[in-house]
Amino acid sequence: MINKATYNRRSELTIFANLGAFILLRIAIFAFDLNLSPSDCLLLGIPMAIGSFIWNFRPGLDLAFQAQQAKASSEDEFTRLFKIAAGCVFIAVLFAGGLAVIALNPPVKHLEKARLIALLAPPILAMLAPRIIAIFRLLADSYHRI
Repeated sequence: MINKATYNRRSELTIFANLGAFILLRIAIFAFDLNLSPSDCLLLGIPMAIGSFIWNFRPGLDLAFQAQQAKASSEDEFTRLFKIAAGCVFIAVLFAGGLAVIALNPPVKHLEKARLIALLAPPILAMLAPRIIAIFRLLADSYHRI
């Protein structure tokens, strides 16, 4: 049995590291009077996303944890996985659409919020990507069994 707190520890460390990177970026903007646009922050967020994906990629553990969660649920396995997969696709499209809007048409009034979103959204999506991959693999296996 996989402990949920142990399983989520890497994700928590990733979130703390990304927030720390944003705080360091804010200090650098203040100290060196940098003029970074949300597009620049997005470009800084992409390498952070690659690092987040590599750090959180544990395919065997992700599959085992999602299978354990599916067995613990009273709902049909295929229905549960389909709902989670649909939610994951919705969140990914929402994040990607928001990033595109922020990068192409940055808001003047809330520039700091736009920088925060542009910097932190890619690593958060990358942090969740291995779990999403595991859910889709289990969904495909469940579909083939039907």
